Amino acid sequence: MTDRRTFIGGSEVAALFGEHPYLTRYELWMRKAGRLPEKKSDERMEAGQWMEPAVAAWAAHREKWVIAKAAPLPVRDRVGGSPDYDILGEPLGILEIKTTDWLMAKRWDADDDPPLCWQLQLQDYLGLTGRSWGAIAVLVGGNDLRIFKYDFRPVVRKAIQMYCAEFWASIDAGTPPAPDWTADAATVARIYAASVKGKTLDLTGDNRLPILADEYLAAAAEAKAAEARKDAAR
Repeated sequence: MTDRRTFIGGSEVAALFGEHPYLTRYELWMRKAGRLPEKKSDERMEAGQWMEPAVAAWAAHREKWVIAKAAPLPVRDRVGGSPDYDILGEPLGILEIKTTDWLMAKRWDADDDPPLCWQLQLQDYLGLTGRSWGAIAVLVGGNDLRIFKYDFRPVVRKAIQMYCAEFWASIDAGTPPAPDWTADAATVARIYAASVKGKTLDLTGDNRLPILADEYLAAAAEAKAAEARKDAAR
């Protein structure tokens, strides 16, 4: 099995664009640099894996496609991935399967397009395979199947290649991106969770600690007051 730390997978590409709902560029960097372990499957991911064959069969039936489970793609320029299904015929296509709930779907209903992170994943696979089209089949709320078809977009492919090249150059140089202190707080806490007994750090020349402590205490007081107002309103 190929070590996932040695390449960027299709499901991770969106993090390079700041479009991944669960993964930031900073966290991705730390995982590929070996500072954090690769993410394990959770119940949401496992549910999608169990439902994938049924959703794929439904989409194929609706569109009159013949599909086959796709093989993992060879890694090229440290980018790889595992498409869900091949759409057989002329021309060959790629089918990606997604599941979501009604609440999440409402966020992109107005655009009439699924999240950009899924579209980037599909475009990555199309670029790696040289295919001209693909589709994303989304099961919403367990009974609403939505199918979105896309042509290959060379401009998007070039952007993915550029972002991936810049990312791996930063890995090789050992220069991580600056964290987003809101989105990456938990990641930073995991990386620096352990302390070295007896080690001290002299911050007298650049000591932001009192300022940050004051900000934290002020925010905590505001949160406490807001909670009280919420209870009163209830």
